[in-house]
Amino acid sequence: MQLTHHALVRSAQRSIPLSIIETILDYGDPKPASGRALRILFDTASIRLAAEGNRRLQSELERYRNTYLIVGDSDSIITVARSRRRHFDN
Repeated sequence: MQLTHHALVRSAQRSIPLSIIETILDYGDPKPASGRALRILFDTASIRLAAEGNRRLQSELERYRNTYLIVGDSDSIITVARSRRRHFDN
C-alpha cells in the first residue's frame, strides 16, 4: 500500500487510520473515477464482508461507512475522504 503525501495528510486530518485504509482496499467497492483513477467506497456490503459475521467488528467499522479512497493509475492512494452524499446501499 502506497499513499501519497496528500493522502497521508488527509487521513490524519479526517481521523481515518491506516488499518481502515487497508480494510477499504481489501473489501471496498471499486468504481471508475475521473481520468484513470479508481474510487473505492466502504459501503454497507463492504463492512459486512470485512466483519465476517463479527457483530462487534461490524459495529466498529460502521463509523467509517461511506469513507472512500481515490487510487491513481500507478496504484498509489491519492486521497482519503468521507462522502458527504448519502449512498443507498444494502
